[in-house]
Amino acid sequence: MTTDNSSGTPIFVKETAQKILDCLIQPRFELLETLSKKISLGEHVEGFCILEDAYEKGAFLLPQAEGLLSKIGELSTQNLSDRNLKKLIKIKFALASKQGNILSLEQDALLFLRKFDRVADKKLYDGILLARANIAAQTGKKELAYSVYKSILKHEEVDKSVSSWVHRGLAITLNCKDPESYNHHRLAADAFLHAGYRREAAKSLYSMARFHEDRDLDAAFTLISEADELLSLDDFRHKPLVAASHCMKSRMNYQLGNYELALAEARASIKILTNVRGAEDELHASLTLAANACECLNLGNSLEEIVSHQSRVRPFLRDPHYRLTIYFTEAVNSNDFKLLSSLYEEIENSSSLTVAFHLLDASNNPLLKVEEKLEKIDLVMSILKQEVLPTDVCSVTCFTAGIVFLECDLEDRALHWFEKAIEYDSLNFVAIQEFVEILRKYERWEELSLFFEKEVGRFGDSHNLLFLYGEALLNSGESGKAAVILAKSRKLAENLGSSDISRIDSCLFQALSDAEDFSCELQHLPRKRVDRKLFETCLSDFKDFVQSEQRMTFWEAQKNETKKWVGSPEKHSKSLFYSFLRGRFSDDIRIFEELKTGAGRIDIFIELADTLSTVVELKMCGSGYSTNYALEGLEQLIHYLDNKGTSLGYLIVFDSRKRDFGKRIPGILSKGNKTIFTFCIDVRPWVKLAS
Repeated sequence: MTTDNSSGTPIFVKETAQKILDCLIQPRFELLETLSKKISLGEHVEGFCILEDAYEKGAFLLPQAEGLLSKIGELSTQNLSDRNLKKLIKIKFALASKQGNILSLEQDALLFLRKFDRVADKKLYDGILLARANIAAQTGKKELAYSVYKSILKHEEVDKSVSSWVHRGLAITLNCKDPESYNHHRLAADAFLHAGYRREAAKSLYSMARFHEDRDLDAAFTLISEADELLSLDDFRHKPLVAASHCMKSRMNYQLGNYELALAEARASIKILTNVRGAEDELHASLTLAANACECLNLGNSLEEIVSHQSRVRPFLRDPHYRLTIYFTEAVNSNDFKLLSSLYEEIENSSSLTVAFHLLDASNNPLLKVEEKLEKIDLVMSILKQEVLPTDVCSVTCFTAGIVFLECDLEDRALHWFEKAIEYDSLNFVAIQEFVEILRKYERWEELSLFFEKEVGRFGDSHNLLFLYGEALLNSGESGKAAVILAKSRKLAENLGSSDISRIDSCLFQALSDAEDFSCELQHLPRKRVDRKLFETCLSDFKDFVQSEQRMTFWEAQKNETKKWVGSPEKHSKSLFYSFLRGRFSDDIRIFEELKTGAGRIDIFIELADTLSTVVELKMCGSGYSTNYALEGLEQLIHYLDNKGTSLGYLIVFDSRKRDFGKRIPGILSKGNKTIFTFCIDVRPWVKLAS
């Protein structure tokens, strides 16, 4: 058989593959050529019709010919009907999204939003508005992006796939250590699972884990484990995400002093990322973790090998700021002033890198005196006056100045610079924290209450922001107003399962005690938001409740001392479950029993918060109910989920198998984009109950 010497592939196979590829590519080039010809002849409407036909036939599912998007941009919209203009913009965004090039369509987004309203096509309108917010975020207009994202969530009947990306956008726009960022990642994870995007849900869970890295490592490990489990359900491996998971676990084990585990996780990440083009920064970070662990374990040979690997990767680092930080840290740690000087010469033609260098020097070089640090800040300020740099760079500069003044015990000056940092970037969470801490230290409560009133007006309600606002009001003597704000804060904290409730309760009790002629209406508080984790906690509690207190209600005693199921055990299980849900959530969720669908009857359909919905199927197993009967619930769920437009489901199995309890019932499984979690409840009548 004749083969291609370079790969050993039979030549006829390569020829066949090339013919198929040519068939796919050819129409794309013909489209570009035909479109160019129509535009050159001034036949723009005809050009649009050709484009629309190609779009409807699915041509845009394939990678596009170079220059097609820019050529479409040459189409005149002057003679297009409203219907065709809307379709043209939709096509442009579909193509730009596939190419990762939506920044070029800012004017198209503005044109669409000015000309069309949301009534006719809610999903398209919200999608274009989402693109507008994404463009603002990517071009550094964070406050605009934030307000546009928020405006989408205020719309009625927002599509779940759109809301998932909105929450992701809000989470990224905010500082990663901001509790509100964490909250939006949590909502995004739920929405992504509901929409069937497991990979994106896992990314949000990893971000939530990073939030906990310096707070609660147990919570972080739990979230990483949940994300890993979601990724493991897919047929193909998501290398960058899996590597990032190993990297996080390495970092956290290093913090705990588990250096062997830290090294193992770092090596797992290195193995995935080695020779992956475009992952050099991530690979270098994993190598650094491995080197640190080797140093702690006194593994000299391994350390030498890893350092050598680092030196080979370093010239290929993609992010110039990351590269600068690496070299700067190395120079400072080794007191190598020559390296510092050459590093500065290398980047002095770049204003942003020069600013970054001086800020690193002012905040991280222990050899600099206070006067020298302030001189660095002044130097940066002079660059900012001459250059038009992004507002977040200006904000970081002011923040660094504030930190330097704090080190000098000049808190009034520090306060000034933190306030300037917030003026440049209203979402600079760390600057806000420092600003608030100084005002609280000196009990400047009226200033604080005015500041938080403005913040709540700008960014909306969050339990942390409302607590700080309520606390400031209480301490400035406005107890009645503080009580309303603190009560709302408590409700929101409860929704999130926050650990801040006791702190809020303390302030709320004081506000209610101090208030005179208290006539505020606290009944208009927000409903409890039931998210996925809160619902799953309820399912776990239901499982414990049945196993500990209701197990024997499923059984009737026989004369020969054997047990048999009560009449209609499935009906009994539904009754128990329904009562438990009602007792836990009251009217905060909507429960529909025995709904008739095209696939049969759904056991329980539940609408949670923010249009999040799920289907719960209850099955008996053992004592006459076969294991296959219980597993049929999984197939039924797939049909029910399709029918109800959600990809998130739960199977609850009441298992009475004496020897095989829990066997063949997986904890989590997937089919297509559907994700199903299972809860196996022990209802064996032979198990002794704990006293």
